[in-house]
Amino acid sequence: MSDNDLQLIALTARICAESFERREIRCRDYYAIEKIQFNILIVGSPRVGKSELINALCNGKCRAETSSSLNSCTKEVRCYVLEDDRQHKSDEQPFKINFYDTPGIESWINQSGKKTMLEFIEEKNPVCLIYCASPGSFADLKQVHPVLEFCKSKDIFCALVCTNMWSGSNRHMVIKEFEKELQFFGEQIDKFADQSPSQTHHKVSFFGKGALCTMVNSKEYHDPDLSDKRMPVQGIDELIHSIMESLDQEKLLAWCYAVLHRRTYWEKINNIFLATSMAKEYSIVVCGSARVGKSTLVNAICGKKVARTSSSLCSHTERMEKYIINRNDIFTNDHDNSVRYTITIYDTPGIESWTEEHVRSYLSNIMQTSKPVCMIYCASPGSFARLDQLQWLVNTCIQSNIFCALVCTNKYSGGHEKRTQVMQDFHSLLTRYHGMTRDENMIKYYGDVALCTAVNSIVYEDRDLCVRKEAEGINELIFGILTSLKDDKIVAWCYTVADNESFWTKMGSKLTEFFKISQPVVEKFFQEHGKEIATALFGLIMTVIKRKM
Repeated sequence: MSDNDLQLIALTARICAESFERREIRCRDYYAIEKIQFNILIVGSPRVGKSELINALCNGKCRAETSSSLNSCTKEVRCYVLEDDRQHKSDEQPFKINFYDTPGIESWINQSGKKTMLEFIEEKNPVCLIYCASPGSFADLKQVHPVLEFCKSKDIFCALVCTNMWSGSNRHMVIKEFEKELQFFGEQIDKFADQSPSQTHHKVSFFGKGALCTMVNSKEYHDPDLSDKRMPVQGIDELIHSIMESLDQEKLLAWCYAVLHRRTYWEKINNIFLATSMAKEYSIVVCGSARVGKSTLVNAICGKKVARTSSSLCSHTERMEKYIINRNDIFTNDHDNSVRYTITIYDTPGIESWTEEHVRSYLSNIMQTSKPVCMIYCASPGSFARLDQLQWLVNTCIQSNIFCALVCTNKYSGGHEKRTQVMQDFHSLLTRYHGMTRDENMIKYYGDVALCTAVNSIVYEDRDLCVRKEAEGINELIFGILTSLKDDKIVAWCYTVADNESFWTKMGSKLTEFFKISQPVVEKFFQEHGKEIATALFGLIMTVIKRKM
């Protein structure tokens, strides 16, 4: 699902939640004082299915006349009204949607017909204008062009629709004519919607911000003389969504009212919303100069290889890399309906070339697509790092409520003095935001906003000096971040390190102590699970976290 779709759903929900009093103020150009009224114009030749389209849009709640005879039901302009039948409070006003079903343009035999039509459009100031033509129907698009130009000048959205799409084989010819006619609105952008179980996707073409064209089938189509096959309703929900996506806030409200009873459309929107609400998007930002061990640290934290690593002089992260971890909620047995957690780890290039604006823009873009759990900044002893740029990064994170972990990586690679200098720089910077609250297990904490520590992500060995140092500090770093986070960020962090067996096994006692799990429960737990302690402890801790949320 695209970002535009999510924004549209959010906007629709927000508008529908507004009070009727505010709607009255915002929509004063579209309705009379005593009732909220909106107008929609349906234009086209007789017998092309305009009335059927109106019925399809409002799910039959607005009864437009339909007929299979040779005489059109719409020889003159007819107004079909969709009334609000809901119960209202005394201070609420019902809405009223007027669908104007107009005669075909073939009756515009002179300039007076064109003039009358344009005056009618200006008087009604419609939410949108929908022009209909079916395969094989008569349509002179030269006569339509002045109407389209007028609507464009008045910011009235236009939809050219090939109705009764299965009634003739030249449906694609109609669409090509539509596309040609709409070019002056702007660049053509084609979008496609799934038509499962059919392998063919439904196409909607947008032109700038003012027009679209597509084809629809308003009701089931069946011609027994041609085939036993019945063609289902198609394209109505896609047309509804496409127009909704194109309208501004005031007209969007009106369009929502117009299609309020179109159950299939709102069910699709609800399914999209549920799918979105069941997907939890989180991110972890890892920053630092090249060749300081960011990728190695990511692997160590996750307990498995998720980031590429290299010992060559060329850094693997000359450009930003994304590493994605997907998890299903362990508390849901139904795999299809479980909450899905996606944690994206951003392994960034060195920040030595960044500007302050670049830092803010970078984090802002990440926050628009996910919820940052924390920012981990890496610097190794002797590595190049500009403290002013690090300050920009930390400042932006703290202002955005993103926890900061400043980590001296490859701690044994540069000697004691350089390692001490890195840690002193970290301490000096963080005390500008919060005093150090505690120093334990080789980690300095600065309230609930930051920490700093030194780690060795992998075994360090210098055979010439006969020195070998095991990996250290990773479990303590994981624990330090976990105990500093709140609410759902703790859950996301736990899922990030779920495969780190070393952490869950070695830090078990500290975890149970921190989460205040009673000792008898812990002892029984260890006895029952034995070798599977890492997996089982993860489940136990997650249960405690969920209860506290």
